[in-house]
Amino acid sequence: MARVCESREETLAIIEKTVGFYEGSQPQPWSTAAVPADFRDKLLNALMAFRIEIVRIEGKWKLNQNKSAAARAGVVRALRSSAREHEQDIARMMEQGLAEKV
Repeated sequence: MARVCESREETLAIIEKTVGFYEGSQPQPWSTAAVPADFRDKLLNALMAFRIEIVRIEGKWKLNQNKSAAARAGVVRALRSSAREHEQDIARMMEQGLAEKV
């Protein structure tokens, strides 16, 4: 079930949490604080945030196997440069898949 976030404060909190998650491990993470307040306010007027209750998750094993070996190797390099442990794990799994295809 989806619920629209009615308040600007809740919308901004969701944006900040999302940005923090995805940018936090970057060498120079972007932050909503970098956006001038007047521009941020205009964005908040144009954005709609929502929350979705997850009732079931189904996984699918897919590690770019439909891409070329060169493209997969590029993804592995990018994942290897990450400080996040789960991205290192994915790189290892992709490398195993690359070795099995050779």
